[in-house]
Amino acid sequence: MGKTAFVFSGQGAQYPGMGKEIYDVSAAARRVFELSERLRPGTIEQCFSGTKEELALTVNTQPCLYTVDLAIAEAVKEIGIIPDAAAGFSLGEVAALTFSGFFGREEGFSFVQTRGILMNEAAQKNPGMMAAVMRMAPAQVEEMAAGCGVFAVNYNSPQQTVVAGAVEVGLGQQTLFHRLDDVLRVGVAADDIGAGGNGLGVALGHRQVLHAVDLHTGDAGVGVDVAVKAHLVAGQVGE
Repeated sequence: MGKTAFVFSGQGAQYPGMGKEIYDVSAAARRVFELSERLRPGTIEQCFSGTKEELALTVNTQPCLYTVDLAIAEAVKEIGIIPDAAAGFSLGEVAALTFSGFFGREEGFSFVQTRGILMNEAAQKNPGMMAAVMRMAPAQVEEMAAGCGVFAVNYNSPQQTVVAGAVEVGLGQQTLFHRLDDVLRVGVAADDIGAGGNGLGVALGHRQVLHAVDLHTGDAGVGVDVAVKAHLVAGQVGE
Protein backbone atom coordinates (compact mmCIF):
# COMPACT_ATOMS: atom_id res chain seq x y z
CA MET A 1 0.00 0.00 0.00
CA GLY A 2 1.32 3.44 -0.93
CA LYS A 3 2.11 6.21 1.50
CA THR A 4 0.79 9.77 1.57
CA ALA A 5 2.85 12.97 1.72
CA PHE A 6 1.69 16.56 2.02
CA VAL A 7 3.85 19.01 0.05
CA PHE A 8 3.44 22.70 0.89
CA SER A 9 3.78 25.49 -1.67
CA GLY A 10 6.37 28.26 -1.52
CA GLN A 11 6.23 31.93 -2.42
CA GLY A 12 4.92 32.47 -5.93
CA ALA A 13 1.87 30.23 -5.51
CA GLN A 14 -0.27 33.04 -4.07
CA TYR A 15 -3.32 34.38 -5.91
CA PRO A 16 -6.24 36.70 -5.09
CA GLY A 17 -9.05 34.96 -3.25
CA MET A 18 -6.90 32.08 -2.07
CA GLY A 19 -8.28 30.04 0.79
CA LYS A 20 -11.85 31.39 0.66
CA GLU A 21 -13.44 28.17 -0.55
CA ILE A 22 -11.73 25.98 2.05
CA TYR A 23 -12.54 28.54 4.77
CA ASP A 24 -16.24 28.30 3.90
CA VAL A 25 -16.45 24.51 4.21
CA SER A 26 -13.92 23.46 6.85
CA ALA A 27 -13.98 24.22 10.55
CA ALA A 28 -10.34 23.15 10.83
CA ALA A 29 -9.33 25.58 8.11
CA ARG A 30 -11.27 28.39 9.77
CA ARG A 31 -9.37 27.83 13.01
CA VAL A 32 -6.08 28.31 11.16
CA PHE A 33 -7.31 31.53 9.56
CA GLU A 34 -8.71 32.83 12.83
CA LEU A 35 -5.39 32.30 14.60
CA SER A 36 -3.52 34.13 11.84
CA GLU A 37 -6.05 36.94 11.97
CA ARG A 38 -5.63 37.28 15.74
CA LEU A 39 -1.85 37.41 15.43
CA ARG A 40 -1.85 39.67 12.37
CA PRO A 41 -5.13 41.53 11.83
CA GLY A 42 -5.99 41.88 8.15
CA THR A 43 -4.60 38.52 7.05
CA ILE A 44 -8.00 37.08 6.12
CA GLU A 45 -8.93 40.19 4.15
CA GLN A 46 -5.65 40.06 2.23
CA CYS A 47 -6.10 36.39 1.37
CA PHE A 48 -9.70 36.70 0.24
CA SER A 49 -9.84 40.22 -1.21
CA GLY A 50 -6.26 41.42 -1.64
CA THR A 51 -5.07 42.39 -5.11
CA LYS A 52 -2.38 40.49 -6.95
CA GLU A 53 0.00 43.38 -6.32
CA GLU A 54 -0.78 43.45 -2.59
CA LEU A 55 -0.28 39.71 -2.24
CA ALA A 56 2.98 39.90 -4.21
CA LEU A 57 4.62 42.03 -1.50
CA THR A 58 6.72 39.56 0.46
CA VAL A 59 5.62 41.03 3.81
CA ASN A 60 2.08 39.96 2.85
CA THR A 61 2.83 36.89 0.75
CA GLN A 62 4.56 34.95 3.46
CA PRO A 63 2.02 35.10 6.31
CA CYS A 64 -0.91 34.79 3.89
CA LEU A 65 0.42 31.83 1.91
CA TYR A 66 1.60 30.08 5.07
CA THR A 67 -1.92 30.43 6.46
CA VAL A 68 -3.52 28.97 3.33
CA ASP A 69 -0.98 26.14 3.14
CA LEU A 70 -1.68 25.14 6.70
CA ALA A 71 -5.45 25.62 6.43
CA ILE A 72 -5.69 23.27 3.44
CA ALA A 73 -3.60 20.62 5.18
CA GLU A 74 -5.77 20.81 8.29
CA ALA A 75 -8.92 20.59 6.19
CA VAL A 76 -7.67 17.44 4.49
CA LYS A 77 -6.66 15.97 7.83
CA GLU A 78 -10.11 16.82 9.15
CA ILE A 79 -11.72 14.42 6.67
CA GLY A 80 -9.45 11.58 7.72
CA ILE A 81 -6.47 11.81 5.36
CA ILE A 82 -3.35 11.61 7.51
CA PRO A 83 0.02 11.97 5.78
CA ASP A 84 3.02 9.78 6.46
CA ALA A 85 5.36 12.68 5.71
CA ALA A 86 5.29 16.41 5.09
CA ALA A 87 7.63 18.57 3.03
CA GLY A 88 7.65 22.04 1.56
CA PHE A 89 9.38 24.28 -0.93
CA SER A 90 11.11 27.30 0.67
CA LEU A 91 8.36 29.10 2.62
CA GLY A 92 6.36 25.86 2.46
CA GLU A 93 8.98 24.19 4.64
CA VAL A 94 7.79 26.28 7.59
CA ALA A 95 4.18 25.24 7.03
CA ALA A 96 5.31 21.61 6.79
CA LEU A 97 7.28 21.90 10.03
CA THR A 98 4.33 23.52 11.79
CA PHE A 99 1.88 20.92 10.53
CA SER A 100 4.25 18.19 11.71
CA GLY A 101 4.47 19.70 15.20
CA PHE A 102 8.06 20.96 15.08
CA PHE A 103 6.78 24.53 15.47
CA GLY A 104 3.83 25.53 17.59
CA ARG A 105 1.02 27.24 15.66
CA GLU A 106 1.76 30.72 16.95
CA GLU A 107 5.50 30.13 16.74
CA GLY A 108 5.29 29.10 13.07
CA PHE A 109 3.21 32.11 12.13
CA SER A 110 5.50 34.49 14.01
CA PHE A 111 8.46 32.93 12.22
CA VAL A 112 7.09 33.52 8.71
CA GLN A 113 5.85 37.01 9.57
CA THR A 114 9.32 37.99 10.81
CA ARG A 115 10.90 36.23 7.82
CA GLY A 116 8.80 38.32 5.44
CA ILE A 117 9.66 41.57 7.19
CA LEU A 118 13.40 40.85 7.20
CA MET A 119 13.43 39.69 3.57
CA ASN A 120 11.57 42.83 2.55
CA GLU A 121 14.06 45.04 4.40
CA ALA A 122 17.02 43.20 2.85
CA ALA A 123 15.55 43.51 -0.66
CA GLN A 124 14.99 47.25 -0.22
CA LYS A 125 18.59 47.75 0.91
CA ASN A 126 20.01 45.50 -1.81
CA PRO A 127 17.75 45.54 -4.89
CA GLY A 128 18.10 42.37 -6.92
CA MET A 129 16.53 40.05 -9.45
CA MET A 130 16.27 36.29 -9.82
CA ALA A 131 15.77 34.25 -12.98
CA ALA A 132 15.07 30.54 -13.42
CA VAL A 133 17.11 29.14 -16.30
CA MET A 134 15.42 26.04 -17.67
CA ARG A 135 16.53 23.26 -19.99
CA MET A 136 20.19 23.86 -19.25
CA ALA A 137 22.52 21.72 -17.09
CA PRO A 138 23.62 23.33 -13.79
CA ALA A 139 27.28 23.37 -14.87
CA GLN A 140 26.33 25.32 -17.99
CA VAL A 141 24.31 27.77 -15.92
CA GLU A 142 27.23 28.29 -13.54
CA GLU A 143 29.52 29.03 -16.48
CA MET A 144 26.98 31.43 -17.95
CA ALA A 145 26.46 33.15 -14.60
CA ALA A 146 30.19 33.64 -14.09
CA GLY A 147 30.35 35.34 -17.46
CA CYS A 148 27.75 37.96 -16.69
CA GLY A 149 28.25 38.79 -13.03
CA VAL A 150 25.39 36.81 -11.50
CA PHE A 151 25.37 33.69 -9.31
CA ALA A 152 23.69 30.30 -9.40
CA VAL A 153 21.76 30.22 -6.13
CA ASN A 154 19.06 27.52 -6.28
CA TYR A 155 19.39 24.10 -7.89
CA ASN A 156 15.72 23.19 -8.27
CA SER A 157 16.25 20.26 -10.63
CA PRO A 158 18.78 18.96 -13.17
CA GLN A 159 17.01 21.14 -15.73
CA GLN A 160 16.22 24.25 -13.67
CA THR A 161 18.74 26.46 -11.90
CA VAL A 162 17.96 29.86 -10.42
CA VAL A 163 20.46 32.69 -10.83
CA ALA A 164 20.48 35.99 -8.97
CA GLY A 165 22.26 39.30 -9.10
CA ALA A 166 22.10 42.92 -8.07
CA VAL A 167 20.07 45.49 -9.97
CA GLU A 168 22.59 48.12 -10.98
CA VAL A 169 21.69 51.73 -10.27
CA GLY A 170 20.70 53.59 -13.42
CA LEU A 171 19.89 50.50 -15.48
CA GLY A 172 16.93 49.28 -13.47
CA GLN A 173 15.43 45.83 -13.60
CA GLN A 174 16.48 45.19 -17.20
CA THR A 175 20.12 44.74 -16.14
CA LEU A 176 20.02 41.05 -15.22
CA PHE A 177 18.21 40.17 -18.42
CA HIS A 178 20.63 42.12 -20.55
CA ARG A 179 23.62 40.33 -19.01
CA LEU A 180 22.01 36.93 -19.52
CA ASP A 181 20.97 37.98 -23.01
CA ASP A 182 24.57 38.81 -23.92
CA VAL A 183 25.76 35.38 -22.84
CA LEU A 184 22.94 33.43 -24.47
CA ARG A 185 23.32 35.53 -27.64
CA VAL A 186 19.61 35.56 -28.23
CA GLY A 187 17.00 38.20 -27.55
CA VAL A 188 14.94 38.12 -24.42
CA ALA A 189 11.59 39.81 -24.35
CA ALA A 190 8.86 40.24 -21.80
CA ASP A 191 5.36 41.57 -21.61
CA ASP A 192 4.85 45.14 -20.46
CA ILE A 193 4.06 44.43 -16.84
CA GLY A 194 2.28 47.70 -16.15
CA ALA A 195 1.15 47.55 -12.52
CA GLY A 196 2.65 44.21 -11.61
CA GLY A 197 1.56 42.01 -14.52
CA ASN A 198 3.41 38.85 -15.52
CA GLY A 199 6.28 39.31 -17.95
CA LEU A 200 8.33 36.23 -18.72
CA GLY A 201 11.34 36.25 -21.01
CA VAL A 202 11.77 33.33 -23.38
CA ALA A 203 15.12 32.85 -25.10
CA LEU A 204 14.17 30.78 -28.11
CA GLY A 205 17.47 30.51 -29.93
CA HIS A 206 18.94 27.95 -27.51
CA ARG A 207 15.57 26.93 -26.05
CA GLN A 208 16.40 28.31 -22.62
CA VAL A 209 13.59 29.88 -20.62
CA LEU A 210 14.24 32.77 -18.24
CA HIS A 211 11.69 33.51 -15.56
CA ALA A 212 12.38 36.73 -13.67
CA VAL A 213 11.25 37.46 -10.16
CA ASP A 214 11.62 40.80 -8.41
CA LEU A 215 13.15 40.08 -5.00
CA HIS A 216 11.16 42.84 -3.30
CA THR A 217 7.68 42.05 -4.60
CA GLY A 218 8.09 38.40 -5.56
CA ASP A 219 6.40 39.37 -8.81
CA ALA A 220 7.29 37.72 -12.08
CA GLY A 221 8.17 40.12 -14.83
CA VAL A 222 10.52 42.84 -16.02
CA GLY A 223 10.02 45.62 -18.52
CA VAL A 224 12.06 45.09 -21.71
CA ASP A 225 11.76 46.79 -25.10
CA VAL A 226 8.96 44.59 -26.42
CA ALA A 227 8.76 46.43 -29.73
CA VAL A 228 12.30 45.36 -30.57
CA LYS A 229 12.22 41.76 -29.35
CA ALA A 230 8.58 40.69 -29.20
CA HIS A 231 9.00 38.36 -32.18
CA LEU A 232 11.06 36.08 -29.94
CA VAL A 233 8.25 35.46 -27.47
CA ALA A 234 6.38 32.23 -28.11
CA GLY A 235 4.42 32.20 -24.89
CA GLN A 236 4.62 32.41 -21.16
CA VAL A 237 5.93 29.96 -18.61
CA GLY A 238 4.17 29.88 -15.19
CA GLU A 239 5.64 28.84 -11.92
